[in-house]
Amino acid sequence: MLLMMPLMLAAGATFDPQSSFAWAEFSADPSRGGEAHKVEIGTVPGRTEPGEYVYWLRLTTSKGGQDVVSYADTRTCSAAKEVIARMEGLGVAQGAAPHNWGNIAITADGTLYRVRMPVKYGDMTGEATLRTNVGTPVAAFVEQSLNDLRPCWRPDLPPAR
Repeated sequence: MLLMMPLMLAAGATFDPQSSFAWAEFSADPSRGGEAHKVEIGTVPGRTEPGEYVYWLRLTTSKGGQDVVSYADTRTCSAAKEVIARMEGLGVAQGAAPHNWGNIAITADGTLYRVRMPVKYGDMTGEATLRTNVGTPVAAFVEQSLNDLRPCWRPDLPPAR
């Protein structure tokens, strides 16, 4: 299969994001029903120019046990590149044990916002997952990103290069 990939890509075949690695994702999941949204991000196989990558995005919208899947990519949606750049600039919050929380807002409902992304420490890499509720930079990033990507989603898979 790996040997066939270049031939499939050269023939203009559509690749399958379901079998591609999603290296990042972000989501909004309301605690009291409503629509939940999860966006996964991965790399389209191959390159257009040296050092240039094309990224695919897959949106899964869930409501009432029904999932609807839509797609976008950075070739056809300039907002997708902006979302990835903003995600790279999203700061990882300062760690705090419960005894150091001080006066904090406890929210029993709201929306669970989540971002999973690769991180870099000098020349080492890792992965961070941030989970927060409303009123945080993570919530603002997810809401703005979902809004900015809204016109980009389409029901068909992005074509391979």
